[in-house]
Amino acid sequence: MTEALYDLMFAREEFEETLIREAEAINELTASVGETRGYTPSHGALLWQMTTLLRRDSSGQSGGGKD
Repeated sequence: MTEALYDLMFAREEFEETLIREAEAINELTASVGETRGYTPSHGALLWQMTTLLRRDSSGQSGGGKD
């Protein structure tokens, strides 16, 4: 059980790092190409929501009725 928790924590950290790298790449592209304003904040909001959910679930709170 402990090993599974460590694996999940590692996966969460890796996922968060991936989202951050993607956000940085989108910000770079937005700055160089001049995309619409709404895209980067929307991605930032998604990043925030995902990391909030992952942190909440990793702290032991229930994420929904599945066992």
